[in-house]
Amino acid sequence: MSKERINKSEFMERVAHKNDLEVKDVLKVWDAIESELYRQLMLGKRVVFTRFGTFEIKSHKGHPVKLAHGPDVVDSYLVLSFKTSENLNKKIRSEGEDLLLELIEEDKLK
Repeated sequence: MSKERINKSEFMERVAHKNDLEVKDVLKVWDAIESELYRQLMLGKRVVFTRFGTFEIKSHKGHPVKLAHGPDVVDSYLVLSFKTSENLNKKIRSEGEDLLLELIEEDKLK
């Protein structure tokens, strides 16, 4: 499976192109979604996108560490967690390699 990256600009351009939209409009919607997602997460809510996945902030407790040098304790900290939905996992498994190869080939033709 390819591990090639696509950056935000390229991704937004593809979304705009495939949906006959202006890139600036897609970016405006993305910024609004990103802002509201962050706001809801910081309010302590889990954000669930049905058939896609769930975002939430999780707390990791501090703990002692044994290092040759540096701090003896790692403080508690927050991390963003994303868990894919079972529906999305099933879709990825069922469509598998054939779809991936088809999409890669389609992408090369553009």
